[in-house]
Amino acid sequence: ARAWLEARTDAEASKTTAAAYVAALTTAAEGTGEVTIRDLVANALRMRPDRIVVGECRGAEALDMLQAMNTGHDGSLTTLHANSPEEAVSRLSMLVRYGADLPIDVIEENIAHALDLVVQVERRVDGSRRISSASQLRFDRETRRCTAEPVFWREGPEAAIVWARVPEWVDGLPSKGGARAEEVAAWAASLHMAA
Repeated sequence: ARAWLEARTDAEASKTTAAAYVAALTTAAEGTGEVTIRDLVANALRMRPDRIVVGECRGAEALDMLQAMNTGHDGSLTTLHANSPEEAVSRLSMLVRYGADLPIDVIEENIAHALDLVVQVERRVDGSRRISSASQLRFDRETRRCTAEPVFWREGPEAAIVWARVPEWVDGLPSKGGARAEEVAAWAASLHMAA
């Protein structure tokens, strides 16, 4: 397993970043030396990175990733295996419970606050992969559950993307340096919206 840590340096003006690559290690033959992804995430937080990228959350490190994403590490990224964005919420909840026995509504509220977008990737018959859908997450205070609201999807194997809505956070991209306002406006105007 792998993790990337990225921290901006004093050379930010020259648009350079410092990145550290760290790898989890399995236990040696003597039964010592194991370094888990959870260990790496915890130690990464001590390095004060701007973002953390974990190749795949499979266990209790999901709790640490959520905590990092909810405490100023915007732009962090991880993957996990699930069959849909809705199932991703359920699976992530289960993984967090490996790390702490928290009430499910507390976990789901943290998931909704931490994740801007859940992107579903599918494997096609020829072995290639493509994005099949994306959903934004919301925490419903009345039902105390996290819901996945579709942003876009594909209606068939060779179909174009159909957009249900423009994600709310897109308008904030210019203020975060993600895109110019005119780029955001042109992109939103070009979308094929669902009827």
